[in-house]
Amino acid sequence: MIRKAAGVLLVCALALGAAVCAQDFPPPALNPFLATKSRSGWSPPLPADAQLLGMNAVTALADLDDGAVYVETEYLRLASTLPAMRTPSRVYPRVRESLDGLAATYPKFKTKFPDLSPSQVAHLIAFHLERVMAETWRLFGTTRQTYVDYAKSHELGPYMRQKGKFEVFLFDSASDYQKFADRFTGRRSMLGQRYRTPATDALSFLVAPPPGGARSLNKWINLVVNNHAHNLLMSEVRNSWRVPTWLDLGFAHWMEQREGFETSTYTYGEAGRQYRFASGDWRPALRALLTAARAPEFDAFFDEPSLDAYDGDRCGVAFGLVDFMIREHLGGLRAFCARLRENDTLAVRDAFREAFGTSPSVFFERWQEWARTNYAPGGLGGLSRDPIPAK
Repeated sequence: MIRKAAGVLLVCALALGAAVCAQDFPPPALNPFLATKSRSGWSPPLPADAQLLGMNAVTALADLDDGAVYVETEYLRLASTLPAMRTPSRVYPRVRESLDGLAATYPKFKTKFPDLSPSQVAHLIAFHLERVMAETWRLFGTTRQTYVDYAKSHELGPYMRQKGKFEVFLFDSASDYQKFADRFTGRRSMLGQRYRTPATDALSFLVAPPPGGARSLNKWINLVVNNHAHNLLMSEVRNSWRVPTWLDLGFAHWMEQREGFETSTYTYGEAGRQYRFASGDWRPALRALLTAARAPEFDAFFDEPSLDAYDGDRCGVAFGLVDFMIREHLGGLRAFCARLRENDTLAVRDAFREAFGTSPSVFFERWQEWARTNYAPGGLGGLSRDPIPAK
């Protein structure tokens, strides 16, 4: 049996098969299929056609402890061993929005700081991830029909340019996570890993939480959103090898910072030790880096694929560049991803120049000028808290 302790996350996207509705954007699931595991099995029984990691879901989750939770929505399947949690007194505003959104299903969520059962924690995270997915669709100008049309011309599934639902695995124990990873990925990595199964088009993300973070609702939201953002960007571009590392990192951290500033996945996952960009708002730190003329040049790491080459400063600059793209050059970002997706022979640097109308070096100079003004104390207040288009 799997024991419970500190806390780890495994997030997967796997081709399985999903229906597509005519509605442009999916509403977050208010009443999904939800089951809890006990000594006698899952109650209610898992859907007969439910698959996880390319096998029957019951078989895949056989080693989870009693009390584990399974949630299935239109766009994801989620298995969780996370414990009950208390809503923190300083809960992220966007988490508060998700709690309010689920108040019709769970009336106690109307209270200021409700205690959440394990099944409610799992449902809240699934609800929040579907919100983030729909918001990312709006960011890239995508709708359900986008994927239906893409499937027709590319013989791929209508679900996020894949054949099935995202798979999300949440563990409250580092040892549980490693046992699960040993069984399904064969890798030994406590800091995190990305895994792809070619036969099933499966994408996996594994991340260890910071000390004391296993029962922090805010920190879990940061973790799952950061990892979900990698999957969402991958789905937008379709080919993982075409996604530049700076964009992959910058976009995931931008989505994470959009949730809140309590923690930074980078400092305990990618770096393993504190750098300049730790918890808190990264933008003032970026302005200080620019003022000191110590910001690494974009052109110097534009073609760098290795994650190990992205120290704190490079990671921070990647975040800042994505912030600039989303706020000031969204059309360019959309065009850049489209070129990466549709033309495998086009060099990434050429795709950038075509999409943004300039070179990485000149774009970097423009970002520096913009950031010095907008990341100053007086400028931050003028930036929209959430620049993702409402429609």
